[in-house]
Amino acid sequence: MNKPPPPPPPPRGGGGTLDISIAALQAAFQTGYRAHVTDHGLQCVTFPRWFVTNYTTLTYTRGHNGNTTAASIANVNGLPPPTSTLVGVPSVFSTSGAVATWGGSVGPFGHTGIVLSMNSTTGMATVIHTGNRASGQTPNSWIHNYSFPAASVTFLYLGGHLI
Repeated sequence: MNKPPPPPPPPRGGGGTLDISIAALQAAFQTGYRAHVTDHGLQCVTFPRWFVTNYTTLTYTRGHNGNTTAASIANVNGLPPPTSTLVGVPSVFSTSGAVATWGGSVGPFGHTGIVLSMNSTTGMATVIHTGNRASGQTPNSWIHNYSFPAASVTFLYLGGHLI
C-alpha cells in the first residue's frame, strides 16, 4: 500500500498571510485527507480537522458540526472562545447556519474552514473549505474570498499554536 506524501512544511502565520502557498496546502489535503474522513464521508469539518492535526499543536475532537468547530477546538484546548473579529491567519471559521454566508447554507449544521489570508484594509479573507459536494473531485476543496466581518461567522486564531 502506497503511503501518502507528507504534508508541506507547516505554515508560519501571523498577521495577514502564511508562508505556504494556498495551492500547496490544497494539494497536500487532496492526498492526505483520508484519515480525517468520518462515516459521513467528506464534510466541511474534514479540512479543519486535517489542518489542526497536521499544522498545529492543538487537539481536534470529533463529533461536532461546522457551526461548533471553532468553539469545540477552543474548548478542548482551553483557549478563549471564538469571536466575530478576524485577528490573524490561520484561523478556523465557523458559520452558525442562521444565514447563508461564507460557503455555508441555512440549516442546523453551519459550515467551517480555514482562513489563510486576510486584508484588513479591504475586509477580504481567502479561505479554504470543503464539503460533501467535493467528494471525488480534484481538487476536493475550494478556495474562496469572502468579506469580513460577516453576520453569523466566528473565528478562532491559531497563529500561536503552529508547529
